[in-house]
Amino acid sequence: MLKLKINNVIPTGGWVYTHPSTGFVVTAPTWNDLILRIRKYRIANGISLGTNFEETIGSEICQQQGWSEPNCMQEEPTSLKLRSIGMQDVVGFLKVLKHWLLNNPVFVEPEEAERRAGICATCPYNVDVSGCMGCTNIAGLIFNVTGDRTTSHDLRLRNCQMCGCVNKAQVWVPQETLAQGLTSEIRESLPAWCWKK
Repeated sequence: MLKLKINNVIPTGGWVYTHPSTGFVVTAPTWNDLILRIRKYRIANGISLGTNFEETIGSEICQQQGWSEPNCMQEEPTSLKLRSIGMQDVVGFLKVLKHWLLNNPVFVEPEEAERRAGICATCPYNVDVSGCMGCTNIAGLIFNVTGDRTTSHDLRLRNCQMCGCVNKAQVWVPQETLAQGLTSEIRESLPAWCWKK
């Protein structure tokens, strides 16, 4: 995860932030103005501020601008723990599969899958998972469904720590189908930048 180190210097042209899920561009002359404008935009549009709001915005700006040292630094998340696939994940997967099969299975457009994959590839919650052999073999079933669809980010996609989903597959699945497997607790815990939010 990238961490913005310097926010008291005005970049050439001012601060620019593109909201990941909507594409809305926010500009401001100072960091504090930018944060205020993003906060107002999210509240006005019913978008969650999420946890660690300013740090998340800083990280997203580092990614969007392609900044590295001295403006940004790589920071490993300290709160991540090993994700295991469990019974709740299996139940969620079966709900998603049932909804998909009963509602004429379709995939999102390749451009949308690519956008989603780009977000997942840089997300600190894109992790490896462990679990029982039967649970982790669910991935094989998923790939039978998604077929040979790929994105340019596939080599960096693992699993979502928040919901346990296989990122290579879930980026192709319609939002309303994926929602069937998300509990309200998982939905609330998704970070602000997540395309599933």
